[in-house]
Amino acid sequence: MSSLDALSGRLVLHPGRARPNIERQGLRRAERLVLGRPAASAPALLGTLFTLCGHAHTLTARRAIEAARGAPGTVLPPPAPAEARALQWRTAQEQLRRLLVDAPPAVGLPAATPALLQSCPLWQPALDAELATAALGEWVAEELLAQPLAAWLAAWECDGAAWLADWSAREHTPVARLLQRLRFQGVNLMTPHRPVHLDAADGSMQALCARLAAEAPLQDGAGVPYATGPWCRRHGRNPAHADNAWMLSASRLSDLVRLASPDGPATGAQALACGAARTGERTGLAWTETARGLLVHRIALSDDECVTACRVVSPTDWNFDARGPAALALQSVREPAAVQALVLGFDPCMAWRAATQEEALHA
Repeated sequence: MSSLDALSGRLVLHPGRARPNIERQGLRRAERLVLGRPAASAPALLGTLFTLCGHAHTLTARRAIEAARGAPGTVLPPPAPAEARALQWRTAQEQLRRLLVDAPPAVGLPAATPALLQSCPLWQPALDAELATAALGEWVAEELLAQPLAAWLAAWECDGAAWLADWSAREHTPVARLLQRLRFQGVNLMTPHRPVHLDAADGSMQALCARLAAEAPLQDGAGVPYATGPWCRRHGRNPAHADNAWMLSASRLSDLVRLASPDGPATGAQALACGAARTGERTGLAWTETARGLLVHRIALSDDECVTACRVVSPTDWNFDARGPAALALQSVREPAAVQALVLGFDPCMAWRAATQEEALHA
């Protein structure tokens, strides 16, 4: 196991086996490295340790610390517009990498050409945020959708899977070809789940904070498991429609379309929710919607402003929990292509592999 795997962990999947069929190797506790350190240095360090979505880890840790420093009942306002724009931009970059670089080779398609990626405004410095977002919208419409963003999003919202099947078969853009290939592998692979949502006003935040403080399992093991992803956005499409591996992957494209759209309800910089609140004596909980789903940081401070406790809950912690939705779906999966479709749908933030037949026999 590499030093990176030892720090962040690695998943071993056992297709076709009753739960538990997912094992996690490695410490998966990079956050331990911030214990005892000054609170001021923790956000940058966590953003460095968690290289995927590092920007979101930095933002979430900083807001958890701000909440921990607050008076009882403190609930932080949403991030400043510049921070929200940065989160929007970085999340769009992550979704584009999945759709154009990472996913296609996994299903036998070529990755996007360097020329296509270099033409995207996401990697071209811009002085004006509004002009940059407008340029991104035009690029996504032309290169990925072959139609205006608003028209594509309206059709997706209206008819979901049926319309997407027709669109992906009709168009020849890179993401249309990807979704057409994934459809045959994932549309019949059901992924029942309940969306993870947090709110400082409805008790969900306090309940999660209590579970984290007690080191209790995230999944309660009863009924339909919890999941998080771009299909579970507070401002997104009804998550009940994302009930199979194909629609989970498709939600990454709809998320990119929203992020590339002009500001408005459920689009642009308003598409991603962030929250933070004080949950106890010098303890704060913060959450941020990222490309893979809901990221949570719980941080406690000493009186001299050092970190005394830190717990990071990534989307992978929910989705690939031994009692989570990926494990539930994995029970009925045996074909390697279906396993790949399932993993692409839930998109873990760490390395993974399927167990060999010999390992399965001796497990």
